[in-house]
Amino acid sequence: MLLEEVPYGFFEIDIEGFFTFINKALCRFFDREYQELKNHKFTEFMSHDHGQEALSCLLQIGEAKKPVKISWEIIHRNGQPHFLEVFILPNICSAGEVNGYQGMAREVSRSTIAKSRKRIGQLYTATHETEHRYQAFLEFLPIPLLVQNLDHSVAYINPAFEETFGWSRSDLEANPFAYIPDDQVKKTNTGKMRLLQDGALSGIETQRLTKDGRVLDVINDGSLFYDLNNKPAGIVIALRDVTKSRKNDEIFQSLFSITTALHHYSELNTLLTFICHRIQTLLGVQHAHVILVDDERHECYFRAGVVKDADSYHPFSKAKIPLDSSYFTGRVILTGKPFIIHDLTREDINLVISKQGVKSLLGVPIKLGDRIIGAIVVINKTGAAFNQEDSGLLSSIADIISLPIENARINDELRSSYEEIQSLNRAKDRIIEHLSHELRTPLAVLSASLGLLASNKYPDQGLAARILARSQRNLRRITEMQSKIIDITRNPDYRMHQSLSSLLELCTDALESVVDLELGQDGVEAVRRQIDQYFKPSSPVLKHIEVGPFVSAIIESIKPRFAHRRLKVIKDISESAGFIDIPDDVLNKIVIGLIRNAVEYTPDEGKIIISVKARDSGPELTVTDTGVGITEENQQLIFGNYFTTADVNKYTTGTPYDFMAGGSGFDLLRIKVFSEQYNFNFVLQSYRCPHIPNDGDICPGSPNRCSYCDSPTYCHHSGGTSFTIQFNTKSSSSET
Repeated sequence: MLLEEVPYGFFEIDIEGFFTFINKALCRFFDREYQELKNHKFTEFMSHDHGQEALSCLLQIGEAKKPVKISWEIIHRNGQPHFLEVFILPNICSAGEVNGYQGMAREVSRSTIAKSRKRIGQLYTATHETEHRYQAFLEFLPIPLLVQNLDHSVAYINPAFEETFGWSRSDLEANPFAYIPDDQVKKTNTGKMRLLQDGALSGIETQRLTKDGRVLDVINDGSLFYDLNNKPAGIVIALRDVTKSRKNDEIFQSLFSITTALHHYSELNTLLTFICHRIQTLLGVQHAHVILVDDERHECYFRAGVVKDADSYHPFSKAKIPLDSSYFTGRVILTGKPFIIHDLTREDINLVISKQGVKSLLGVPIKLGDRIIGAIVVINKTGAAFNQEDSGLLSSIADIISLPIENARINDELRSSYEEIQSLNRAKDRIIEHLSHELRTPLAVLSASLGLLASNKYPDQGLAARILARSQRNLRRITEMQSKIIDITRNPDYRMHQSLSSLLELCTDALESVVDLELGQDGVEAVRRQIDQYFKPSSPVLKHIEVGPFVSAIIESIKPRFAHRRLKVIKDISESAGFIDIPDDVLNKIVIGLIRNAVEYTPDEGKIIISVKARDSGPELTVTDTGVGITEENQQLIFGNYFTTADVNKYTTGTPYDFMAGGSGFDLLRIKVFSEQYNFNFVLQSYRCPHIPNDGDICPGSPNRCSYCDSPTYCHHSGGTSFTIQFNTKSSSSET
């Protein structure tokens, strides 16, 4: 008989609980011989309490007349407890009364169905009544069961099979392979050949398709059954769906690995990239992104992510997203709730990325206490649509990572602050070194010149004139540097001016008596003028200036100063770019400072482009050169501190507008200070010549003397800097 050889225990008991039928598997489960069980009450093999509980359950089954799954704790021959999972249904006679019970049992402690050890008996030897009776067992069996003939045609499927996979018998009769994925056909055929050879197979891991297209992980157990002539007639296959249990195990392992690994990542980008990779694998998605909130700007931004089949992540790393519910991520963050889109064509929603290729999205907020610090967004789940289970899983991950993300973000800010302090410290050293150099040369010249004048050791007036000219030139240099420093640090001490003026008024009589003796009649007024000069607040006069003509005039006026340089100056100036309100001496210093900086850091044969254009916010002045460029570190420092791009030890104090003339370095900082006073933006774009990547590297000053350049054009594309002044005429100027 078929039931004698299957790996499950089958039995019948009468109304009082005595076994009237037992198959071999059940004997093995009870660790008893057939004679020890037949006509014995099943409670004899249980403890008293468990036996009473089982009998009570049996009465309830009889009253309800419905099948029930229960657990039995039985006692083995050696006295050890053993657990069975038992499915029992009542036998109902023609009168509608319960006259006994049928059941199927399996060992709970086993992870797979035991391998069939012997051949399946003759399937059709039982009587029609017996076949009908045990057909009911197969109908009741909760494990999907498939019976196939040797020609692959389907002889039988039980209800559990149809419920699990969705295929009916007629579906499989039309196509016996409909429930087998294409990539599993070869493996299935190989397994059937082994089954025909060995008679049974157990614990084969594979996959099967549901009728609605889902792929399930299953474990197959199979055995041959034989006809009356003891020849193979077909195959009985039990398929256990382990998809959910494996998914749960995978989720647990992934969450555990994320939790245990988080403390290893102190750097924010590394942490977020690790998280995105885990999410991509766990949910089976094409894209996984972490977006963080910038509360100050009321926007969010892509911080990290992974994209399927991409070597690196860069397409959206700088994209900014307004915190607006019209954007997908904005809606997730503002509502604080998970959000799923299955069909973009039906949603009025904006995406930062292109909608092309995007089929579905899932986003969940990252919450830290009562704050939302960001969101996780995943795109295109492979082979299925996003569901609430995915949303719950992603929310769990968001809860786990929120605090580590915040800690890593704080750590990044601290690291950035430390690096900034280090850079500022280096800048401070350069300030001191540069000022020392700037003052040393003119003071030495003045000292030597005055010494010569004092000694009267010069034969003619020509030498004296040259000494005086040299002295005046160096005095002008110190005066120019003083003027720039005053512009940068101008913050008059009003209280000091008030105090000194009051003191002067109170002491006028006493001062006059002293001054008359020492300085003459105008001494008091001279002291007053000195107090006003150094402490009285100044009020620059704003003028309504048309930028285009003003800049053109300055260019023409200073061209003679660098006429000795072989540079091509290109003007692209719109004479009608617009007007601004600014002191004319301030605008003059800005334009000259930018042009001088471009000239002094551009090798001969280079180009300087000066443009003035009309923009929506106001006129825009841009000075672009093909010079040596500025290193990345110096670009970060250039607007925050005193700065010169040249290495003090590498340049000489040359004539203004010479290449690498060694200017004082205050021009750019002075323009930055002006931008804060007069409400304009000062923007820098620069790339350093790759052949002189460090500040200490020296440019020869001409493509003809450069071993890397074969033409001026090559030099033009090697480095360069662009400074842009964006005037804002739509808002009032800052107080000066």
